[in-house]
Amino acid sequence: PNNGTVITTSIVIVTRDYPISLVNLLHVLTHQKPPTNFEVIVVDNGCVSATNAVVESFVRTTDVPMTYIPLCNNSGHGVGRYEGAKSASESTEWVLFLKDDLVITNTHFVRDLVRVGDGKGDAAGAVGCKMVRIGAGSSNKVIDARGIGIMWRDGSVFDYNVVEGDDFDFARPVDYVSGACLLVRKDAFVKYGGFDKRFSSSYYQDIDLQMHIQHDLGKKVWFQPFAVGQYKEAHNGSLDDSESGALASDDDRKVFTKKWKGTLLEYSDPPFQRGKTEQHLDLLRASDVRARDGSKGN
Repeated sequence: PNNGTVITTSIVIVTRDYPISLVNLLHVLTHQKPPTNFEVIVVDNGCVSATNAVVESFVRTTDVPMTYIPLCNNSGHGVGRYEGAKSASESTEWVLFLKDDLVITNTHFVRDLVRVGDGKGDAAGAVGCKMVRIGAGSSNKVIDARGIGIMWRDGSVFDYNVVEGDDFDFARPVDYVSGACLLVRKDAFVKYGGFDKRFSSSYYQDIDLQMHIQHDLGKKVWFQPFAVGQYKEAHNGSLDDSESGALASDDDRKVFTKKWKGTLLEYSDPPFQRGKTEQHLDLLRASDVRARDGSKGN
């Protein structure tokens, strides 16, 4: 039921045969405080009956508007997210893409993301959360926290390890944020045609979209450290999925570099051949795009 609420944010979750994680995610979303004017759109890649049953159970028991979209041909993550965004309410200003296995414990998660987007006005094109990686299996040990992506001139990317402390406890404009919790303006996303299908991985699809937001539309991508999402590391010690730039294909990087060749000249060369102190300073500066502009004195 909608109860006459004007929807301003549409949460799109693409899932495939992952009902337990979906239940946990939907439970947290339907208990967000204070009540936020959002709807939830679940896109089912593969038409799994258990997924439909999960959504129907929440429709019966919650006041949060919820829609189920079956994509029986399993068209892929990017296509699923695009179909979900196109199905958003007409009044929607923001679309929030969430991974189905994302663990959220903060009851103000949605509010904190939208607050940054709305607070920055037309200058904001996207907002992302802090991603906390916890141990594999039964371990819940925090390994690191990420969310700030850095782009280099050669088209390579770097996921900055967000050290806890004052340096990262405020919202800042960055090169890109994780697609696991990505808030974007609906109109800009739909007009762009969704994610570029030339990229095989969602990793470079997400970065390409954020390059468009910054360099074609002239808006900023913001990192919001107070909205926190958790995800498990894989048993081999690596990231659980394509959240690492190291896992993105070389082919995707080549396509990306060719597409954004002129724009990438504005970025710095990777600093990894330098000493550790110089590396740290370069990475810290690169973690906030404002620090690259000497005229701003920060």
